[in-house]
Amino acid sequence: MDEKGKIKMLVMIGAIFWIIGLLMILYVIAIEVFQIGDIGQSADNISSKLMMTLKLGGIGFTLSGIFLSLVAIVKALTLMPVNLGKLLKK
Repeated sequence: MDEKGKIKMLVMIGAIFWIIGLLMILYVIAIEVFQIGDIGQSADNISSKLMMTLKLGGIGFTLSGIFLSLVAIVKALTLMPVNLGKLLKK
């Protein structure tokens, strides 16, 4: 696999992680917003721990997706001098 293929794969994996994280966070927000039951009893220990886990997991996935995309950008930028050198030799 060439360098461009590796960069595309890193960006794609980063985008997938980012989308999964975003969906997890949006799911928890939707649960909290549309949970209209008893307001006083909405802080159930099991559901609040589950929601916090989903929030933190979503944030983790989002951050790892951003990190992988940044790695791909840095990798692409390191290839620029090589490609520029090849163009100058022609």
